[in-house]
Order: sequence, then structure tokens, then C-alpha cells
Amino acid sequence: RYFTDRCSVDAFVYGTYNYLQGKFTYSEHKEHERLFLSSVRSYDHHFYLPPLAFLEEDGVRDTDLAYQTEIDRLFKVVYEKYSIKTEVLTENTDVRLLTIKKKIRASIGSYGDLDDL
Repeated sequence: RYFTDRCSVDAFVYGTYNYLQGKFTYSEHKEHERLFLSSVRSYDHHFYLPPLAFLEEDGVRDTDLAYQTEIDRLFKVVYEKYSIKTEVLTENTDVRLLTIKKKIRASIGSYGDLDDL
């Protein structure tokens, strides 16, 4: 088992956004979808973390509010369209992290020191 904060859902959502912006062809989008569907069920658990606040400029991530809102909408659409069971975490960051740690512990038992996460 492994845990990741990014998965095929992320790649497909961002790819879908780019497809809708005309940056991918329909056939490329369908290939992204095929790859997404071939891998998405391999994850044991999906968490959806709605934005608590919009991103601030850090030189890496896009801070455009319309872009962030559309990406968040696409995550919800993908989870629903493909019937991906998702646990929604709406609490503050500390509570979200605690919830995720508890899920990991319940899933794998004692495995290293989760307090280091």
C-alpha cells in the first residue's frame, strides 16, 4: 500500500480543464479518460478537500479565482460522474490531517510514526 496526495483523479481533472480550453483534442481527452479509468479504482480511499481559502501567490500555483473555482467544480463533477466514493473533509487543516491519519491507521494498523506526517 501507498499513500499519495495526488492521483489519477488530479491528472484527469486538470487534463479535462485543458481539453475544455481547447488544448487537447477529443481523442486525446478520451485517451486520458481511458488511462484514468484504468487506474482510479486502484486507490483504497479518496478524500475531497474543498478549498478553505483561495491560493495566494507563491510563484508555482495559479492564483486566478475563476480557474480555481472551475478546477474545484470539475473535481466534484468527476467524482459524481464516475461514481467515485469520496470522503469530504470540510474542517480546518488540522482536523483534516487528523482525520486522514486516523483513516491510514485504520487501514494499515501501526506502520511507522504517523506523527511525522
